[in-house]
Amino acid sequence: MPGSATEPARLRIVAFSSESESQVFRLNSYSPAYFVSGPGQGTIVLSRLTKESLPDLRHEYIHALVHENGWQLPLWLAEGLAEHLAGVAPDRAKQYSKLLKERGLPSLRQLESVNVPYQDRRPAEGFYAASWALVRLLSTEAPYRRDFSEFARGGGASLTAWLAGLDRDEAQLQTDLRALTDRLQQVAPDAGTTPIQVECSIGPVDGVTIQLALARLQEQTGDVAGSRARLAALPETARRSPEYWTLSGDLSMRAADSEDARYSYEKALDLGSLDRVMLQRLAALERDRPAAVPVLERLVEVTPANDEARLVLSSHYLNRHRWPDALAQLRQVKRAPPERMDFYRQAIALAESHLEPTPVLLSTR
Repeated sequence: MPGSATEPARLRIVAFSSESESQVFRLNSYSPAYFVSGPGQGTIVLSRLTKESLPDLRHEYIHALVHENGWQLPLWLAEGLAEHLAGVAPDRAKQYSKLLKERGLPSLRQLESVNVPYQDRRPAEGFYAASWALVRLLSTEAPYRRDFSEFARGGGASLTAWLAGLDRDEAQLQTDLRALTDRLQQVAPDAGTTPIQVECSIGPVDGVTIQLALARLQEQTGDVAGSRARLAALPETARRSPEYWTLSGDLSMRAADSEDARYSYEKALDLGSLDRVMLQRLAALERDRPAAVPVLERLVEVTPANDEARLVLSSHYLNRHRWPDALAQLRQVKRAPPERMDFYRQAIALAESHLEPTPVLLSTR
């Protein structure tokens, strides 16, 4: 999956030293970890970073990969994939199968109707167990496994319709699921997947960086007031960080204060920020101003595959008669969107016409 990404992605892991320390940042009462997306960077949150929490880390890392690759999946498929690909230990597999045998398998309608995570432990456990068992069945056993990857890549919109294409129905699927849970109950076999390997280096982090990370996490999870308060409490030295100004700008955007957001983003730009979302927002705020040019130049440097940014930057160059620069950007556009195709062709023709050498007429007299 990472190989299909068009741009490098940043991922931050926030791990607390104790359950009590992490309490204020928890999203529910039962989950020890979660992934939250945000401007330019996703975050995995762990209540503790221990050997026992590594399965949770791998689970959330799968969510990060799915998000960065732009997959829009129903919740059952997203959670089932995360459990399955992260690797489920034999004892947990047996626990899941026992739970499903005791409570029964939910219908497809029930599974597909869940679109937000449960807040209570009991229904959440049943949902995770059913999602994992279903993804395991579909991805590892005939007749489902052959077409499962295509189904997942297509977004998993309608499992019932996909089953019909395999000449299967829900009754047959439920029979196969019961057979799978029976096998898992009897022998508790290997989960059928090799856990992905996550490598990371660990080093000391200064207090300002930690507080900025926590302020960003509060903003990502919707605690805007808490994020603002934490940012305001930071020492003056924090203002030397581009992340300080990027977060300040994002909070201003949430408050619809475009002038303050522009000021903060410009500060982040001056400090060398490579945050692609910040650069996109600042370019939109600058619009037709001359200040948009250095922003767009930084943006195409950070996101070379950003054809839209190249087209906008080339239009700025054309307006300033910077013909070679405009043509250089236009020639790097891989695919102009249909609504910009006329501009793309006319812009290339205009730039090339100003770069053609002036013909010299030689007389033979």
